[in-house]
Amino acid sequence: MKTYFFPFLCVCLLVLGGCATPEYKAAYQTCSPGAFSQYPEDKVQTFEMRQRWVQVATGQLSCVAVQNAANVKQTVCTPITYMRPISTMEPVIVDRNEEPRKSLISACAQSMCIQRYGNVECKPTTPATSPVPVVGPMVTTPP
Repeated sequence: MKTYFFPFLCVCLLVLGGCATPEYKAAYQTCSPGAFSQYPEDKVQTFEMRQRWVQVATGQLSCVAVQNAANVKQTVCTPITYMRPISTMEPVIVDRNEEPRKSLISACAQSMCIQRYGNVECKPTTPATSPVPVVGPMVTTPP
């Protein structure tokens, strides 16, 4: 599931990002309630391998001689460290229905765009043309 989610998320962000027309965004929003009723949120806790960076001491010290206001010299040492990645299993909450729901919304929005504008991007053929009204969103279940 994780393997397919990242590319799917990137495609969705590109489609709904700055490139999507306002008409496509409206169609996407129109299709969302039906998809959420078919695929409600099903959040579960799972564990995923995550990488985080930690400071690790090298065992060496960096020392500097400093003189204070009373002309007393002191040596101040600090450990030398470097950043190292470590992998850990961390609990995450995932929605098991997110992928099929987003696929359904996208398919519905594209179908609506084809009906209204004749293309999947909802790009109007001419700026003066108004969209053809549709009775309601077409929500279909994938095979």
